[in-house]
Amino acid sequence: MGLETIAIVALSTLGVGTGVSAYSGYEAGRAQEKAYKEAAAIATAEAGAKKELSLKEEALHRGKIRRIIGMQKTLYAKSGVDITEGSPMLTILSTIEEGEKEAEMIRYGGEVAAGKSLAEARLQRMYGSMARKSGTIGATSTFLTGLGQVGLGYAGFKAGLKKGIS
Repeated sequence: MGLETIAIVALSTLGVGTGVSAYSGYEAGRAQEKAYKEAAAIATAEAGAKKELSLKEEALHRGKIRRIIGMQKTLYAKSGVDITEGSPMLTILSTIEEGEKEAEMIRYGGEVAAGKSLAEARLQRMYGSMARKSGTIGATSTFLTGLGQVGLGYAGFKAGLKKGIS
């Protein structure tokens, strides 16, 4: 096997290795993008679940407040107290007001939690886009560097042939 054959095999191997490395970088970027998209889908689903849970908790709380008010009215009525005026009425109105504030806080907490999950989903999608672009740029860089090395190797081999090294 002559020097020229060895050089051609070496340069070909370098070219193939460059192609494989570039493709690997490209596919790694795509795989990362897919993983980030899956994480975004999970975060989006979590947002919906958090919102739904808070709505259920709010409804349960409102039911609890209605039962407390009913109990207050029953106890006042058993005591023969008029609930349409004075302290009994103020106590019931206060219970209603506090219960409503608590229900609104439960709803707000669910909206905040859902918003955080949606923000996480947006961030994951952005990371996925960046990973894909990074993989493509890395693959292109690897390919061009390898192509340059093959070109330099070939030019060096040809220069050596011209000087009589064979």
